Amino acid sequence: DEAVEKMGADVMRWIYVKQNPKFNLNFGFKLAEESKNTLALIFNLSSYITQAITLEDKKIKKPKKLEVEDKWLFSKINKLIDEVTNSLESLKPNIASTKIEEFFTETFSRTYIQYIRERVQSTKSKNKEAAIYALYSSMITLLKLLAPFVPFLTEKVYQDSFRKYEKIESIHLQDWPKSDKKAINNKLEEQFSQVNEIIKLALSEREKVNLGIRWPLSSLIIITKDKKITEAVKSLREIIETQVNVKDIQIKTAGAGVEFRGGKLYLDTKLNPELEQEGFVRELKRRIQTLRKKAGLEKQNKISLVVISDYSIEKWESYLKDEVGAKELDLKLKEKSYKFTSTEKIKDKEFKISF
Repeated sequence: DEAVEKMGADVMRWIYVKQNPKFNLNFGFKLAEESKNTLALIFNLSSYITQAITLEDKKIKKPKKLEVEDKWLFSKINKLIDEVTNSLESLKPNIASTKIEEFFTETFSRTYIQYIRERVQSTKSKNKEAAIYALYSSMITLLKLLAPFVPFLTEKVYQDSFRKYEKIESIHLQDWPKSDKKAINNKLEEQFSQVNEIIKLALSEREKVNLGIRWPLSSLIIITKDKKITEAVKSLREIIETQVNVKDIQIKTAGAGVEFRGGKLYLDTKLNPELEQEGFVRELKRRIQTLRKKAGLEKQNKISLVVISDYSIEKWESYLKDEVGAKELDLKLKEKSYKFTSTEKIKDKEFKISF
Protein backbone atom coordinates (compact mmCIF):
# COMPACT_ATOMS: atom_id res chain seq x y z
CA ASP A 1 0.00 0.00 0.00
CA GLU A 2 2.85 2.39 0.81
CA ALA A 3 4.43 1.73 -2.58
CA VAL A 4 1.11 2.30 -4.39
CA GLU A 5 0.73 5.66 -2.60
CA LYS A 6 4.23 6.71 -3.65
CA MET A 7 4.28 5.52 -7.25
CA GLY A 8 0.69 4.90 -8.33
CA ALA A 9 -1.13 1.60 -8.82
CA ASP A 10 -0.72 1.47 -12.61
CA VAL A 11 3.02 2.11 -12.41
CA MET A 12 3.32 -0.83 -10.03
CA ARG A 13 1.13 -3.01 -12.24
CA TRP A 14 3.30 -2.20 -15.27
CA ILE A 15 6.46 -3.18 -13.38
CA TYR A 16 4.92 -6.50 -12.36
CA VAL A 17 3.30 -7.39 -15.66
CA LYS A 18 6.48 -6.87 -17.71
CA GLN A 19 8.45 -9.19 -15.45
CA ASN A 20 9.21 -12.68 -16.75
CA PRO A 21 7.87 -14.95 -13.96
CA LYS A 22 10.88 -17.27 -14.40
CA PHE A 23 13.03 -14.68 -12.63
CA ASN A 24 12.94 -12.74 -9.38
CA LEU A 25 11.82 -9.10 -9.54
CA ASN A 26 14.14 -6.57 -7.93
CA PHE A 27 11.52 -4.15 -6.73
CA GLY A 28 12.40 -0.52 -6.00
CA PHE A 29 11.49 3.11 -6.54
CA LYS A 30 14.16 3.71 -9.20
CA LEU A 31 12.49 1.01 -11.29
CA ALA A 32 9.20 2.83 -10.69
CA GLU A 33 10.60 6.07 -12.16
CA GLU A 34 11.53 4.26 -15.38
CA SER A 35 8.06 2.74 -15.59
CA LYS A 36 6.39 6.07 -14.85
CA ASN A 37 8.40 7.85 -17.56
CA THR A 38 7.47 5.16 -20.08
CA LEU A 39 3.76 5.35 -19.30
CA ALA A 40 3.85 9.17 -19.41
CA LEU A 41 4.39 8.78 -23.14
CA ILE A 42 0.73 7.69 -23.43
CA PHE A 43 -0.34 11.13 -22.16
CA ASN A 44 2.07 12.84 -24.57
CA LEU A 45 0.78 10.84 -27.53
CA SER A 46 -2.84 11.60 -26.60
CA SER A 47 -2.09 15.31 -26.28
CA TYR A 48 -0.37 15.34 -29.69
CA ILE A 49 -3.30 13.56 -31.34
CA THR A 50 -6.01 15.78 -29.84
CA GLN A 51 -4.07 18.88 -30.93
CA ALA A 52 -3.87 17.45 -34.44
CA ILE A 53 -7.63 17.02 -34.64
CA THR A 54 -8.97 20.34 -35.87
CA LEU A 55 -12.30 21.86 -34.85
CA GLU A 56 -14.08 20.73 -38.02
CA ASP A 57 -13.09 17.09 -37.42
CA LYS A 58 -15.87 16.44 -34.90
CA LYS A 59 -16.24 12.98 -36.45
CA ILE A 60 -13.18 11.00 -37.37
CA LYS A 61 -13.87 9.59 -40.82
CA LYS A 62 -12.06 6.86 -42.67
CA PRO A 63 -10.29 8.53 -45.62
CA LYS A 64 -10.67 7.43 -49.23
CA LYS A 65 -6.93 6.92 -49.52
CA LEU A 66 -4.13 6.04 -47.11
CA GLU A 67 -0.52 7.06 -47.68
CA VAL A 68 2.16 4.36 -47.59
CA GLU A 69 3.28 5.29 -44.05
CA ASP A 70 -0.33 5.01 -42.84
CA LYS A 71 -0.58 1.52 -44.35
CA TRP A 72 2.66 0.60 -42.57
CA LEU A 73 1.25 1.75 -39.20
CA PHE A 74 -1.97 -0.20 -39.71
CA SER A 75 0.04 -3.29 -40.61
CA LYS A 76 2.05 -2.93 -37.40
CA ILE A 77 -0.93 -2.37 -35.11
CA ASN A 78 -2.98 -5.22 -36.58
CA LYS A 79 -0.03 -7.53 -36.10
CA LEU A 80 0.25 -6.20 -32.53
CA ILE A 81 -3.39 -7.12 -31.84
CA ASP A 82 -2.66 -10.74 -32.80
CA GLU A 83 0.57 -10.87 -30.78
CA VAL A 84 -1.02 -9.43 -27.63
CA THR A 85 -4.15 -11.59 -27.88
CA ASN A 86 -2.15 -14.78 -28.42
CA SER A 87 0.23 -13.95 -25.55
CA LEU A 88 -2.63 -13.32 -23.13
CA GLU A 89 -4.50 -16.46 -24.17
CA SER A 90 -1.34 -18.51 -23.58
CA LEU A 91 -0.91 -16.84 -20.14
CA LYS A 92 2.18 -14.81 -21.04
CA PRO A 93 1.26 -11.23 -20.06
CA ASN A 94 4.94 -10.27 -19.83
CA ILE A 95 5.34 -10.89 -23.59
CA ALA A 96 2.09 -9.04 -24.37
CA SER A 97 3.07 -5.97 -22.34
CA THR A 98 6.59 -5.88 -23.80
CA LYS A 99 5.15 -5.94 -27.36
CA ILE A 100 2.76 -3.10 -26.48
CA GLU A 101 5.57 -0.99 -25.02
CA GLU A 102 7.75 -1.56 -28.08
CA PHE A 103 4.88 -0.36 -30.24
CA PHE A 104 4.09 2.90 -28.46
CA THR A 105 7.69 3.85 -27.62
CA GLU A 106 9.27 3.01 -30.99
CA THR A 107 6.82 2.37 -33.85
CA PHE A 108 4.21 4.96 -32.90
CA SER A 109 6.00 7.85 -31.21
CA ARG A 110 9.55 7.76 -32.56
CA THR A 111 8.88 6.58 -36.10
CA TYR A 112 5.34 7.15 -37.39
CA ILE A 113 4.88 10.58 -35.81
CA GLN A 114 8.19 11.66 -37.38
CA TYR A 115 6.89 10.49 -40.75
CA ILE A 116 3.65 12.49 -40.55
CA ARG A 117 4.73 15.55 -38.53
CA GLU A 118 4.83 17.82 -41.59
CA ARG A 119 1.54 16.40 -42.92
CA VAL A 120 -0.21 17.19 -39.65
CA GLN A 121 1.34 20.59 -38.93
CA SER A 122 1.48 22.22 -42.36
CA THR A 123 -1.51 24.17 -43.68
CA LYS A 124 -0.86 22.86 -47.20
CA SER A 125 -0.18 19.24 -46.31
CA LYS A 126 -0.96 16.18 -48.39
CA ASN A 127 -3.81 13.98 -47.14
CA LYS A 128 -3.78 15.33 -43.58
CA GLU A 129 -7.10 13.56 -42.89
CA ALA A 130 -5.55 10.12 -43.41
CA ALA A 131 -2.73 10.88 -40.94
CA ILE A 132 -5.20 12.06 -38.29
CA TYR A 133 -7.38 8.98 -38.86
CA ALA A 134 -4.35 6.67 -38.53
CA LEU A 135 -3.22 8.45 -35.36
CA TYR A 136 -6.67 8.38 -33.78
CA SER A 137 -7.72 4.83 -34.61
CA SER A 138 -4.31 3.41 -33.65
CA MET A 139 -4.42 5.24 -30.32
CA ILE A 140 -7.90 3.91 -29.51
CA THR A 141 -6.70 0.37 -30.31
CA LEU A 142 -3.60 0.92 -28.18
CA LEU A 143 -5.74 2.04 -25.22
CA LYS A 144 -7.92 -1.08 -25.56
CA LEU A 145 -4.83 -3.31 -25.52
CA LEU A 146 -3.39 -1.44 -22.54
CA ALA A 147 -6.63 -1.32 -20.53
CA PRO A 148 -6.29 -4.69 -18.68
CA PHE A 149 -2.73 -3.76 -17.61
CA VAL A 150 -3.11 -0.09 -16.63
CA PRO A 151 -6.87 0.46 -16.09
CA PHE A 152 -6.71 3.85 -14.37
CA LEU A 153 -4.36 5.50 -16.85
CA THR A 154 -6.26 4.25 -19.91
CA GLU A 155 -9.63 5.35 -18.51
CA LYS A 156 -8.33 8.82 -17.70
CA VAL A 157 -6.81 9.27 -21.17
CA TYR A 158 -9.98 7.93 -22.78
CA GLN A 159 -12.27 10.28 -20.81
CA ASP A 160 -10.06 13.37 -21.12
CA SER A 161 -9.07 13.05 -24.77
CA PHE A 162 -11.27 10.67 -26.73
CA ARG A 163 -14.65 10.20 -25.04
CA LYS A 164 -16.16 13.15 -26.97
CA TYR A 165 -15.48 11.27 -30.24
CA GLU A 166 -16.65 7.85 -28.99
CA LYS A 167 -20.19 6.55 -28.34
CA ILE A 168 -19.12 4.08 -25.65
CA GLU A 169 -18.78 5.67 -22.22
CA SER A 170 -15.71 3.80 -20.91
CA ILE A 171 -12.62 2.21 -22.39
CA HIS A 172 -13.49 -0.88 -20.28
CA LEU A 173 -16.85 -1.23 -22.06
CA GLN A 174 -15.20 -1.28 -25.49
CA ASP A 175 -14.89 -4.60 -27.33
CA TRP A 176 -11.48 -6.25 -27.43
CA PRO A 177 -9.92 -5.40 -30.83
CA LYS A 178 -9.81 -7.95 -33.65
CA SER A 179 -7.09 -7.76 -36.24
CA ASP A 180 -7.72 -7.01 -39.90
CA LYS A 181 -5.61 -9.66 -41.63
CA LYS A 182 -5.86 -7.79 -44.95
CA ALA A 183 -4.09 -4.78 -43.41
CA ILE A 184 -1.01 -6.82 -42.44
CA ASN A 185 1.68 -6.37 -45.08
CA ASN A 186 4.95 -8.16 -44.25
CA LYS A 187 6.70 -6.98 -47.41
CA LEU A 188 5.92 -3.33 -46.64
CA GLU A 189 7.15 -3.76 -43.06
CA GLU A 190 10.41 -5.26 -44.33
CA GLN A 191 10.86 -2.35 -46.76
CA PHE A 192 10.31 0.18 -43.98
CA SER A 193 12.83 -1.68 -41.82
CA GLN A 194 15.45 -1.39 -44.58
CA VAL A 195 14.65 2.26 -45.25
CA ASN A 196 14.68 3.16 -41.53
CA GLU A 197 18.23 1.86 -41.32
CA ILE A 198 19.22 4.11 -44.24
CA ILE A 199 17.50 7.12 -42.65
CA LYS A 200 19.24 6.60 -39.28
CA LEU A 201 22.64 6.31 -40.96
CA ALA A 202 22.06 9.40 -43.12
CA LEU A 203 21.00 11.42 -40.05
CA SER A 204 24.15 10.20 -38.29
CA GLU A 205 26.21 11.53 -41.21
CA ARG A 206 24.46 14.90 -40.77
CA GLU A 207 25.44 14.94 -37.10
CA LYS A 208 29.09 14.31 -37.95
CA VAL A 209 29.25 17.61 -39.87
CA ASN A 210 26.96 19.40 -37.37
CA LEU A 211 24.25 20.02 -39.96
CA GLY A 212 20.72 20.03 -38.50
CA ILE A 213 17.75 18.46 -40.27
CA ARG A 214 16.28 21.85 -41.25
CA TRP A 215 19.15 22.46 -43.70
CA PRO A 216 18.25 20.80 -47.04
CA LEU A 217 20.89 18.85 -48.95
CA SER A 218 21.14 18.21 -52.66
CA SER A 219 21.52 14.43 -52.84
CA LEU A 220 21.77 11.07 -51.14
CA ILE A 221 23.42 8.23 -53.06
CA ILE A 222 22.52 4.63 -52.17
CA ILE A 223 25.11 2.10 -53.36
CA THR A 224 23.72 -1.45 -53.43
CA LYS A 225 23.35 -4.57 -55.57
CA ASP A 226 20.57 -5.90 -53.37
CA LYS A 227 17.32 -5.93 -55.39
CA LYS A 228 15.14 -5.79 -52.26
CA ILE A 229 16.90 -2.67 -50.98
CA THR A 230 16.68 -1.07 -54.44
CA GLU A 231 12.94 -1.80 -54.56
CA ALA A 232 12.45 -0.47 -51.02
CA VAL A 233 14.27 2.78 -51.78
CA LYS A 234 12.27 3.31 -54.98
CA SER A 235 8.96 2.56 -53.25
CA LEU A 236 9.68 4.76 -50.23
CA ARG A 237 11.77 7.46 -51.92
CA GLU A 238 9.52 10.27 -50.67
CA ILE A 239 9.80 9.08 -47.05
CA ILE A 240 13.61 9.10 -47.25
CA GLU A 241 13.71 12.52 -48.94
CA THR A 242 11.48 14.04 -46.25
CA GLN A 243 13.16 12.41 -43.25
CA VAL A 244 16.72 13.12 -44.39
CA ASN A 245 15.73 16.44 -46.07
CA VAL A 246 17.39 15.82 -49.42
CA LYS A 247 16.27 16.98 -52.84
CA ASP A 248 17.30 13.88 -54.79
CA ILE A 249 18.08 10.20 -54.23
CA GLN A 250 20.26 8.20 -56.60
CA ILE A 251 20.79 4.44 -56.63
CA LYS A 252 24.13 3.08 -57.87
CA THR A 253 25.69 -0.38 -57.91
CA ALA A 254 29.25 0.73 -57.06
CA GLY A 255 31.01 3.53 -55.24
CA ALA A 256 32.42 4.69 -51.90
CA GLY A 257 30.29 5.41 -48.86
CA VAL A 258 29.35 4.51 -45.31
CA GLU A 259 28.31 0.87 -44.95
CA PHE A 260 24.93 -0.41 -43.85
CA ARG A 261 23.39 -3.89 -44.00
CA GLY A 262 23.25 -4.65 -47.74
CA GLY A 263 24.97 -1.57 -49.14
CA LYS A 264 26.58 1.84 -48.64
CA LEU A 265 25.40 5.43 -48.71
CA TYR A 266 26.97 8.76 -49.52
CA LEU A 267 25.37 12.03 -48.36
CA ASP A 268 26.39 15.22 -50.15
CA THR A 269 26.70 17.70 -47.27
CA LYS A 270 27.74 20.73 -49.33
CA LEU A 271 25.28 23.66 -49.23
CA ASN A 272 24.81 25.83 -52.33
CA PRO A 273 23.31 29.36 -51.91
CA GLU A 274 19.76 28.19 -52.73
CA LEU A 275 19.84 25.32 -50.23
CA GLU A 276 21.41 27.61 -47.63
CA GLN A 277 18.61 30.15 -48.03
CA GLU A 278 15.97 27.45 -47.52
CA GLY A 279 17.83 26.33 -44.39
CA PHE A 280 17.79 29.84 -42.93
CA VAL A 281 14.05 30.12 -43.59
CA ARG A 282 13.31 26.76 -41.94
CA GLU A 283 15.34 27.76 -38.89
CA LEU A 284 13.58 31.14 -38.83
CA LYS A 285 10.21 29.38 -38.98
CA ARG A 286 11.10 27.34 -35.89
CA ARG A 287 12.17 30.47 -33.96
CA ILE A 288 8.89 32.24 -34.83
CA GLN A 289 6.84 29.21 -33.78
CA THR A 290 8.74 29.10 -30.47
CA LEU A 291 7.94 32.79 -29.90
CA ARG A 292 4.28 32.17 -30.73
CA LYS A 293 4.22 29.43 -28.10
CA LYS A 294 5.85 31.73 -25.50
CA ALA A 295 3.20 34.33 -26.31
CA GLY A 296 0.50 31.76 -25.49
CA LEU A 297 -0.95 31.68 -29.00
CA GLU A 298 -2.96 28.79 -30.40
CA LYS A 299 -2.37 27.41 -33.87
CA GLN A 300 -5.47 29.13 -35.27
CA ASN A 301 -4.41 32.59 -33.99
CA LYS A 302 -3.12 34.79 -36.83
CA ILE A 303 -0.28 37.29 -36.39
CA SER A 304 1.04 40.41 -38.12
CA LEU A 305 4.72 39.63 -38.60
CA VAL A 306 7.83 41.71 -39.28
CA VAL A 307 11.23 40.16 -40.06
CA ILE A 308 14.19 42.51 -40.52
CA SER A 309 17.59 41.27 -41.66
CA ASP A 310 20.42 42.07 -44.06
CA TYR A 311 19.92 38.53 -45.39
CA SER A 312 17.22 38.42 -48.06
CA ILE A 313 14.37 35.89 -47.70
CA GLU A 314 11.89 37.58 -50.09
CA LYS A 315 11.68 34.46 -52.24
CA TRP A 316 10.26 32.57 -49.23
CA GLU A 317 7.76 35.21 -48.08
CA SER A 318 4.62 33.25 -49.02
CA TYR A 319 5.95 30.00 -47.52
CA LEU A 320 6.86 31.66 -44.23
CA LYS A 321 3.44 33.34 -43.93
CA ASP A 322 1.61 30.05 -44.40
CA GLU A 323 3.84 28.08 -42.04
CA VAL A 324 3.75 30.46 -39.06
CA GLY A 325 0.14 31.63 -39.36
CA ALA A 326 0.84 35.22 -40.45
CA LYS A 327 -1.95 37.20 -42.10
CA GLU A 328 0.69 39.71 -43.20
CA LEU A 329 4.48 39.74 -43.37
CA ASP A 330 6.64 42.85 -43.73
CA LEU A 331 10.33 42.42 -44.57
CA LYS A 332 11.20 46.11 -44.83
CA LEU A 333 9.56 47.88 -41.89
CA LYS A 334 12.08 49.83 -39.82
CA GLU A 335 10.14 51.53 -37.07
CA LYS A 336 6.99 50.33 -35.40
CA SER A 337 6.19 49.06 -31.93
CA TYR A 338 5.04 45.42 -31.87
CA LYS A 339 3.96 43.49 -28.80
CA PHE A 340 6.46 40.63 -29.19
CA THR A 341 10.03 41.21 -30.35
CA SER A 342 13.14 39.05 -30.43
CA THR A 343 16.54 39.21 -32.12
CA GLU A 344 17.59 35.76 -33.32
CA LYS A 345 21.04 34.73 -34.54
CA ILE A 346 21.11 31.85 -37.02
CA LYS A 347 24.68 30.86 -37.90
CA ASP A 348 26.33 34.20 -38.78
CA LYS A 349 23.09 36.02 -39.70
CA GLU A 350 20.85 38.14 -37.50
CA PHE A 351 17.05 38.38 -37.76
CA LYS A 352 14.85 40.78 -35.80
CA ILE A 353 11.41 39.22 -35.39
CA SER A 354 8.38 41.24 -34.26
CA PHE A 355 4.67 40.39 -34.24
